Amino acid sequence: MKKSTYWLTNQFHQQLRSGAALVSVLFLLSACGPQVTLMSEAQEAKIGAQQHDKIVESSGGVYDNPKLNAYVQNIMRRVAAASDRPDIPFQITILDTPMINAFALPGGYTYVTRGLLGLANSEAEVASVIGHEIGHVTARHSAQRQTAAVGTGLAASVLGAVIGQKIGGSQKLVGNLLNVGGKAVLAGYSRGQEYEADDIGVKTSAMAGYKPAAAADFLASLSRESRFQANLKDRDRPAGSDWFATHPNTEERVARARGLAANFAGLSKTVKQGRATHFAAIDQITYGYSADNGFVRGQSFTHPKLKVKFTVPKGYELTNGAGAVVAQASNGSKISFDMAKMKTASPREFVQTAWLKNDPAASYKDATVAGRPASIATVQKNGAYYYFAAIQKAASAKAAKSDLSAYRFMMQSRGDGSKAFMSVLNSFKFLTNAQANKTKPSRIKIVTVQKKDSLKSLANLMAVSGQKVERFRILNALPVGVPLKPGQRVKLIR
Repeated sequence: MKKSTYWLTNQFHQQLRSGAALVSVLFLLSACGPQVTLMSEAQEAKIGAQQHDKIVESSGGVYDNPKLNAYVQNIMRRVAAASDRPDIPFQITILDTPMINAFALPGGYTYVTRGLLGLANSEAEVASVIGHEIGHVTARHSAQRQTAAVGTGLAASVLGAVIGQKIGGSQKLVGNLLNVGGKAVLAGYSRGQEYEADDIGVKTSAMAGYKPAAAADFLASLSRESRFQANLKDRDRPAGSDWFATHPNTEERVARARGLAANFAGLSKTVKQGRATHFAAIDQITYGYSADNGFVRGQSFTHPKLKVKFTVPKGYELTNGAGAVVAQASNGSKISFDMAKMKTASPREFVQTAWLKNDPAASYKDATVAGRPASIATVQKNGAYYYFAAIQKAASAKAAKSDLSAYRFMMQSRGDGSKAFMSVLNSFKFLTNAQANKTKPSRIKIVTVQKKDSLKSLANLMAVSGQKVERFRILNALPVGVPLKPGQRVKLIR
């Protein structure tokens, strides 16, 4: 459960669920357009410098890991030096988010997420991603995007706000765009621009001495992860996500990247894959959401910052979403958890009037959950059962007068789900400071396959909820039917 911005750019679109804040930057970053540009390189650099801090703030912050940062910085230096524009002061930042993404701002500001680094299986794969983003910068796709959109008047207003031109109403327009969330209101790079960045990326990383086929390898892993996540959360995909269909299909790009690799093979006398160096760099990095956002461990969700924890019954799969935690069963039953502000200190009044709008079909019951006042409501309509619960956050009546927050649970079930719903409420508890401090998020752990190990036995060690074997295969880019070998290094989520 978190608030964050998921950037709608390049081939990593498949992993994104929502966008909030800095949509104006996306407008400048993305769209098809003519090769001529109205924006100067100095203006591009100014945009990147002005937006960098905002991007970091709204994308989880900088991931504080000196070893991983040094590793990525070294790759950036090597790839940038081999690019067509080594004079551009490229810099790279690791963002502390589980989203699998990478993007670049004008002026050479480049970003990768720790989620992407965790999915990659070699240094060469990371280099191919960085090369692709460098390609967007050196080809000046952002400037082309702005030029193509000037005729609409929108780009002129946004650009005016960003680089200080005095255009009436531009600040208000930018303010509106910055607050847009959850909808892909702006398109991404054009198909031609993405393919051009692919070409540049494979060529540049190959010239830097990396394995040219690594781009295809990473895109294949991304494709598998995208399909897995789409199937897992298909019912929860945000509205407007169909716009991905207008962008290059990942499967198509995998095949195309393999062809590019053949064309650019031999550009360097030495070819580096760097699997061992990559695994050394990502060992023990955070996997999934951090303590700031809460995280899933098996059937339990824990939020160390809020100091709360609850468990869902077996058969439910937990997902920590952008605005809520969702547990879904194979029969379609769904339980969600989030927070809300109450206009009254009475949980019952909140459920009855603010949440259910005095629904005449609802029945109510006052309760105590984890020692706090709570209210539970049940609604049965058209053969479906709905359950609602609001739990007062404040520990005392006096505190409740100033803090009207409530923890909320809602369940939708095709049959009687009261037993499952009550089991979740009964499991809900507040953590002590000591308990919260001891609770840590999952991490990627690198292990060596032993003779006694099998794919299934290692997969069962993964600290994930459900489909462990498939998650293990995707994380390690393991083809179906190919057994593990003793001495092989693999990633686990622990």
